[in-house]
Amino acid sequence: WYDETTGVRKLVFPDENYAREVMQLFSIGLHELELDGTETRDKFGREIQTYDNVNIMNNARVMTGFTYTARRGNTEELFRATKSRFEPFRIDIDKHDFFPKQSIEDGWIGDRYPLCEDLPKHHFLKIGATYRFRGGSSIPTSQYMPASWDADEKIKRFVLSPDSMLYKKLCDPDPAGNCNFSNVVTLDENLNCFGNECSVDSVIIA
Repeated sequence: WYDETTGVRKLVFPDENYAREVMQLFSIGLHELELDGTETRDKFGREIQTYDNVNIMNNARVMTGFTYTARRGNTEELFRATKSRFEPFRIDIDKHDFFPKQSIEDGWIGDRYPLCEDLPKHHFLKIGATYRFRGGSSIPTSQYMPASWDADEKIKRFVLSPDSMLYKKLCDPDPAGNCNFSNVVTLDENLNCFGNECSVDSVIIA
């Protein structure tokens, strides 16, 4: 894991304090409960703990890699900050524990979610795909883009064509052709890809 206090990448145990408090104070509590709020007991009359130290460790591993999002490309520019105080944290994948994490029910966290490789082709053009407007300026960046992308030939950067169905959905142009960007755009129909869109697996619009 990455040690935020020293800025050094090394093998350290993640901080368990937040992971423990999330379970103890804000979700499942210390002991299992009946529907009427009384504590569940085992056959010996003892309270049944909802989690143990292994669960705490697994929960702590989930929290690794969280860091600030870059500041917005609008009002936050006025404060000369380098990080956003409004947006949720993002995960820096290079600092996240990517090994499987066991759930409290002895399953595996994330089992119900599809892998990126299992998503349908051009899923970003399918009904329900959601785009969120992050600001009108790309300087400073309002999206996290790892530096390694600059040297990765698989990462393609291109400008959406005005003839693209996706462009028209996001732009929502007026009669004069000026865009009226909404804060959130959710596709209500499947769109056909256009140009470079047809040769990518996923997109980040910036």
